[in-house]
Amino acid sequence: MFRDLSYSARMLLKQPGFTLVAVISLALGIGASTAIFSVVDAVLIRPLPYKNSDRVVWLSNRNPTLGVSGPSSTTLTFSTIAIRRRALNR
Repeated sequence: MFRDLSYSARMLLKQPGFTLVAVISLALGIGASTAIFSVVDAVLIRPLPYKNSDRVVWLSNRNPTLGVSGPSSTTLTFSTIAIRRRALNR
């Protein structure tokens, strides 16, 4: 085992260009993995910091005949949903 490590260290020292590329590749890979996990952890794994966060919903409008879809933004839409909120509480 020690001979293998010694041999690999000698080869890395003989080829500094390859060593530099290998170290940079490892650093970028580890950094990217850490950044992606941090985002996934913050967005998907941790619960939202709200009371009853399991009841938070996304509301959107969709009108296939007009080819329009997107988040609900009109007061009328929110008023209609507020009136019919009993359907959401089931």
